[in-house]
Amino acid sequence: MSDTQEMTSTMPPALSAKEETVKNGAMIAYVLMATGFVTIVMWPIGFLWAMAKRNEAKGTLVEEHYDNMIRTFWWSTGLIIAGFVVPLGVLLWPVTYFWSVYRIVTGLARLTSNQPYYSKPD
Repeated sequence: MSDTQEMTSTMPPALSAKEETVKNGAMIAYVLMATGFVTIVMWPIGFLWAMAKRNEAKGTLVEEHYDNMIRTFWWSTGLIIAGFVVPLGVLLWPVTYFWSVYRIVTGLARLTSNQPYYSKPD
């Protein structure tokens, strides 16, 4: 394989203008949610941004990223609440935190590679 072929095979697929626009919106939501790991108030702001921009992404590879952010928000919120209710539930909090970090960082990495969230890498 030549150097040129190797470089083009590792390049992310090109996106349409619409996909670039919704990708930028998803990038903003991911960054807001990632910032929320340090400043808690940014976590729901990122979620609200994702909810507001979700319909624009219908039918694009970015749609799965919005689904990922929204699901991650709701599951983590539910697990945090369960931590208050269930005996020894506080043990759920660090697990939830690291699970959420994993989901957001993985999504951000896949988004910057122009890949949908749920598909398997080649």
